[in-house]
Amino acid sequence: MVDGRDPGARMRDAPQRRGGRKRGGKLIPLLILALFALFIATQEIPQVRDWVEGMLSPEKATMRKACHAAALAASRQPDFARVIDRGEFESTQGGYLVREVVMGEMGENGNEIRYRVSCYLDVSGNIVRTHREDFQVSE
Repeated sequence: MVDGRDPGARMRDAPQRRGGRKRGGKLIPLLILALFALFIATQEIPQVRDWVEGMLSPEKATMRKACHAAALAASRQPDFARVIDRGEFESTQGGYLVREVVMGEMGENGNEIRYRVSCYLDVSGNIVRTHREDFQVSE
């Protein structure tokens, strides 16, 4: 006995320690893994990329959708057309430009014909002008 107290009393009176890790320490690796998975999904899955773009930049997503709709309307076979590459988005002085949207459509022989569409849009998202350019894909 030291100081008239039981030596085990000091251990009983000591504050309880946790397992060495704080509660948030378990969540950080999980968050890093989730962000990494989201990054890969945005690169590989077009729907996820569109969803993320819609969350981060709704105006940009709306403009891109308007151009894709115009590109499908410019198709000779709209029921058998698809967006292959969503194109690049740029701001202009009076609106926006979505350039080089690559589209594919069914040709007369059943083969796929590819073409590029560029769209100029005003600030409210209305199509001002579209340009279609056919091109051949070398196989």
